[in-house]
Amino acid sequence: MAKPFNPLSAWLETVTAMSATSTTIAMRVMRINRALLAGDVSGGSEAKSMVCEKITAAQDGYVAALAVAPRLWSARSGQSFLNAAAAMNMAASAPALKKVRANAKRLTSGSPKKR
Repeated sequence: MAKPFNPLSAWLETVTAMSATSTTIAMRVMRINRALLAGDVSGGSEAKSMVCEKITAAQDGYVAALAVAPRLWSARSGQSFLNAAAAMNMAASAPALKKVRANAKRLTSGSPKKR
């Protein structure tokens, strides 16, 4: 049986994701601006990796949500439907959240990672 939906846990996950997202955006804007000022109109490697990561995370989230979807379709009560919907939401967003946290850690570590 799946564990019940916990609103406090979901709230904490959202706050953590918002913090990592704002950090990642701020650091990437600085790196992309630095590349643009250096004459690289494409925005540098950070802009390229940003686009590729978003596509990959979206695909991974879609697949993860499909894996949990049968629980949603077979839900019989309001509470089980809520739990299944929350599980589907968390599964769909997990790949993107994982990547955002990794990017925030990488971008704030001080030394740029060579690609």
